Amino acid sequence: MSVYSPESVAGGYLIIQLGCAGMESGNTTELNSGRASVNVLIVDDSPELLERLSRAVREHGFGCWAVSDSKAAVGIIGNEYFDIVITDMIMPGLSGTRVIDAVREKSPGSFIIAISGNMDHGIRSSALAHGADVFMHKPLDLFVLLEELTRASARLDRPD
Repeated sequence: MSVYSPESVAGGYLIIQLGCAGMESGNTTELNSGRASVNVLIVDDSPELLERLSRAVREHGFGCWAVSDSKAAVGIIGNEYFDIVITDMIMPGLSGTRVIDAVREKSPGSFIIAISGNMDHGIRSSALAHGADVFMHKPLDLFVLLEELTRASARLDRPD
């Protein structure tokens, strides 16, 4: 697991990368897991939620990146392929719709789950209109989220 604190990353955002392999070096521990070849990106400005979701996703066997800054996430999306992206809709910097647009542009086959604590129907509509496959309200039911990840991973359109 690579954890970069706000002090150690330029721009002051948090990035957590959880993957697979089984080796440890310095501040990096790679974890072995059955679905780790399925890469999940979680984008949310709440470090507590990122930690909770990334732990659950990793324990469910997926490789996971968690990013607390939407601008940083869009940059990472430009350089990495993610099978599944979970993004908050309301964040400082770029909105969730911008994150969804970046995913659709770079990785059209990715499965996107939009999340929000705001109950405004317009946010849900906007997420789906921009290309989210699923919309979920916060607080998230982890069991339902993990079921959705499992279903999504079974029907992925992975690039060659």
